[in-house]
Amino acid sequence: MFKQYSHILSHKRRRSRASTVQVLSTPSEPASDVPPAPEPVEVWTHSQPIADDEPHREGCFTTLSPRIHKYDHVAQRGSDRFVEDLQATLQTSEPPASYLASPVGNYASFLYPECLPERLEVVAYLTELCGLHDGKPPTESADVPVESPRTVARKALLDKALAQLSEKEIDGHEIIDCYRSNWLVTPDVPTAENCANLDDYVARRRLNAGIDVYWTLMGFAHGTRLGKEDQAVVRDALDAAERTMFFTNDYYSWPKEKRLAKKRPIANVILFLMQHQHMSEDDATAKTKQLVLDNEAEFVRRRDALYQATPDLAPQLRKWMEVLGAALAGIHYWCKNAPRYAVPETAEESEVEEVEVEVEGGSSSSAEGDDDDDDEDEEESSDDETSADDAEEESQEDSEAEDREPVAERAEPGEGAVWTPLAGEDESPDSQLDTSALLAPTSYARAIAATALQTDLIAALNVWTQVPSRPLASIKQVITAVQDATHMLEDLQDQASLREGRTPAPLVYGPAQCLNSAAYTFVRVARIVSTLNCPGMLDGLLQDLEAHFVGQSWELNWRFSTHCPAEGEYLAMVDQRSGALFRMLMRLMQAASMGGGSTLDLEPLAKALGRLSQIRHEYLGLLADSSRPFGQDLDHGRVTYPVVRACNLDPASKVVIFGIFRQKTEGAALPVESKRQIVSLVHQTGALQATYDLLRQLGRQVTHALSDLETAAEELNPALRAVVKALADVPAPGP
Repeated sequence: MFKQYSHILSHKRRRSRASTVQVLSTPSEPASDVPPAPEPVEVWTHSQPIADDEPHREGCFTTLSPRIHKYDHVAQRGSDRFVEDLQATLQTSEPPASYLASPVGNYASFLYPECLPERLEVVAYLTELCGLHDGKPPTESADVPVESPRTVARKALLDKALAQLSEKEIDGHEIIDCYRSNWLVTPDVPTAENCANLDDYVARRRLNAGIDVYWTLMGFAHGTRLGKEDQAVVRDALDAAERTMFFTNDYYSWPKEKRLAKKRPIANVILFLMQHQHMSEDDATAKTKQLVLDNEAEFVRRRDALYQATPDLAPQLRKWMEVLGAALAGIHYWCKNAPRYAVPETAEESEVEEVEVEVEGGSSSSAEGDDDDDDEDEEESSDDETSADDAEEESQEDSEAEDREPVAERAEPGEGAVWTPLAGEDESPDSQLDTSALLAPTSYARAIAATALQTDLIAALNVWTQVPSRPLASIKQVITAVQDATHMLEDLQDQASLREGRTPAPLVYGPAQCLNSAAYTFVRVARIVSTLNCPGMLDGLLQDLEAHFVGQSWELNWRFSTHCPAEGEYLAMVDQRSGALFRMLMRLMQAASMGGGSTLDLEPLAKALGRLSQIRHEYLGLLADSSRPFGQDLDHGRVTYPVVRACNLDPASKVVIFGIFRQKTEGAALPVESKRQIVSLVHQTGALQATYDLLRQLGRQVTHALSDLETAAEELNPALRAVVKALADVPAPGP
């Protein structure tokens, strides 16, 4: 089960799709053996709207209507108690700043406008805890990692919150578990370097922001939990809501965050647009504003579509959607007026200079804002600048004094030469190198060898697996990256001069850089999978990668030694080399599944698809009228299935074929005449026809496996049938 979502869904679910929402019981609720009849739920009980003419609404461009909790003072009481506990834990003389406080009200009052009053104080306390992180990795002393004081305080206050919930006899274990799994870890930050597009940025930002903590906390605040079926029903609306949160926060936090971009990494979509799409700051800011408006409108559209498509939607679930709309507007209203986003008027000119496109981005920034260390960083920066100014003045005075002294008096015996930077270089020798050179080969490989097979297969399988859009984006990213890396390694191993009619990456970026990029890619995909926090998913990825490389090793061994394997050995190699990649795709999707597809046996389908895909590729390369370049596998001396079949059928043909392979110049293509001679031998032995017959049989096996899956899933899959049909469609060999 996909752990990143399991904390929202970790209660017992009822199998019926009609049971959509479970209501948490409180101590005051009497137990009953008879389930109550469904009654309409009043949406607005504990909140009141913000007037349109309220002065603080000036400048807000949200199209939604914000509401604030009637007991805002209770939320502020929770914030004040958190500040006191944090100060005591850190043992500081000055109280830290509240994350939620603002002139217009406590952030929790806007985030959870319909929070149960008896839970509002503890909800504000837990939300303050969300803002407590420093983004600094633990240091190491000897072999023992040393955590920062804030990390230690965060864990201690989380334990204290659990104790407070227990004292009030409120079951808070689910939300505490969610904090520990999602908030006490720091996933990779989204940047223009590790995100291919805006969707990738949002997917990584979702993990980076720990958004599941908010959904769990929202359910806890309102006394409701989303069941498994509920999550699938409202997922589209939640996706648009999450984007609105991220872009709203980034829009209002940017004026302050850009001052810190040269001091520490930040995650902000404005910076991403400037780096990735080469926009100016003004254009990126305007684009972000439009993204906020577009996603607000998309949320409303999806919510209305949900109401229309599900007229019998549970009242509590409908309330969730209505309250969420008010919360999005409340986030906007609070961000516009939050002191934490205000840029001090006394800021030095050097601190507010515009961020250039080359600046790196990324931070541990939550959906509700950036981290607490802004003020501390600014104070440290101010101190550093003062020290730098003083040092510069002292340096000038020393220089003037030195000019008045004889040269002989300045020299000291035993002094060595002093290194100075070259003219025009930065004063600091610590240059920051990005990953552009590392990622360029994989990006190029993707551009020249993109295939829709994996993308179509993922979309088709998702009919059963129902993977949420964000982890689905990560899985697509992993599969695409593995495909890019394996293509580069194949081109290196083949010393290929062409791929799909274009110059391959090793001839553009060099073999060494491509090898380095491929190795990095496998590390990167392992990291992406690990951030999904799904038990067994990383192990599955590594097992399938290992199987792939084992299979590839035998293909290379046979090629190098010009050895013809038995037909069974060859098929075993295909099962590991190609079958492992299909198995990897399916295992990742099943691990992230929120539907019944997690229990399906996809192994037969993966095995048959692996065989069909590779042997089909080899077969088409021997046909003169196919879309594939003629005889490309023969150019590389590959031992393909048609060659294996021909050599095992006719030893005389084997002598000729492998004799030609042995005489082939390494890295050079075979003459067209030699390739035609080999194809003629394969045809004469009946191996080409046998390959065609095998492909027809594999097509039937794939179709049979698909039918079994449709029966097990109790749901037809036309999209997957279309993928299978296109893959199994091969022309018969000519005369």
